[in-house]
Amino acid sequence: MFSEKKIAQVAAFFVSKAGGRLNHMKLLKLIYLSDRESLDQWGEPISYDSMERGSVLSSTTGGNK
Repeated sequence: MFSEKKIAQVAAFFVSKAGGRLNHMKLLKLIYLSDRESLDQWGEPISYDSMERGSVLSSTTGGNK
């Protein structure tokens, strides 16, 4: 199930690793790639965000409000 809290935690992790600042599009791509890797390794995504428009995280980008 999609969780805003989990997305915020993943985003905080990447921003922290980047030194406190990270381009919005790069962050979204990193979250998407993390979801793909999680699906490959464990059979389920991290964010559970739908990708109705291709490789775009719909809820995270504000597409499914």
